[in-house]
Amino acid sequence: MQLRLTDGRPNGEPVPTLWRLLSHMPLTARLLVEVKAPGREAAERVVRAIWAGNAERRCVIQSFAEEHVRAVAELEPPLPVAWLIDQPEQLVEAYRCPWPRINVRHDLLDEATIRPLRHESKSVGVWTVNDEPDIRRVLELGVDTIITDNPRLVRVMADRSSPS
Repeated sequence: MQLRLTDGRPNGEPVPTLWRLLSHMPLTARLLVEVKAPGREAAERVVRAIWAGNAERRCVIQSFAEEHVRAVAELEPPLPVAWLIDQPEQLVEAYRCPWPRINVRHDLLDEATIRPLRHESKSVGVWTVNDEPDIRRVLELGVDTIITDNPRLVRVMADRSSPS
């Protein structure tokens, strides 16, 4: 069975493989790829698809599972990785982890939590930010990446908030 979606609604297009998606993406586009399946092999399969698509510079592999982040970071050559944080206690570990990118559940992030991440030179992303007050708040915090279901609204608000 194939699932076909456009804007979350079924359509006539098949869901592409990762390799096919990468081969059709504009060269300027960037993609966050989340590894969810258990085990190191899942992360390695994703990496092979990215290498096959010559998309090493256009993809960041992210996961809630530290084992996936570690597996990708240990490959040669390593690919950019981000650890997904969804628990407050993980923030303490995030400050000390070796990975330069952290994507945090947006409601866990405030000035007090972002400051130590910045002190450790971490790139900080947030997910899933959809409402105007939350978008405004994370823009004011100066996050590097905003994961959203409403990219047009984020773009408009980011353009408004950036200095001319």
